[in-house]
Amino acid sequence: FQNIRLFNNLTVEDNVKLGLHNHIGYGFWSGIFRLPGYWKEEKVAHERAMELLSIFDMGYLAKYKAGSLPYGAQRKLEIVRALATTPSLLLDEPAAGMNPSETAELMENIVKIRDTFGIAILLIEHDMSLVMGICEGIAVLNFGQIIAKGTPDEIKNDPVVIEAYLGKKKEA
Repeated sequence: FQNIRLFNNLTVEDNVKLGLHNHIGYGFWSGIFRLPGYWKEEKVAHERAMELLSIFDMGYLAKYKAGSLPYGAQRKLEIVRALATTPSLLLDEPAAGMNPSETAELMENIVKIRDTFGIAILLIEHDMSLVMGICEGIAVLNFGQIIAKGTPDEIKNDPVVIEAYLGKKKEA
């Protein structure tokens, strides 16, 4: 998620349908000749794409080109497309480049993903307000080594974490 990788010239819906590729059941010839199996599977893919988009209040954007969306909406579309693949684990720096209001909306969406889809969230993130706002358990790394594990309250009060990230307090 560090770089947006949408198909900018495709619609929002088509970007989500691409994430459904592992659920499409028609074969090569059915796709080429638009046989009844193709139309049946396309209907199912359309319905699922629209369902996912509506969960994230993006259904009204379905026919827009993905490249025409604002940055925050493009990031959200990437997450919706990823959900279409029925993953068991998500997210790597999802708030990269987002402004504070987009990050707040992202927090709500991550909680929605966890609760609606029952997906474990492995969040790798530098935005501490996001991390502290949604994580139940945190592991803090410093130069590749785990220096602390715990709840958000335990982590924000851990002297080793404070020293590693804010520096050691100078003696007077």
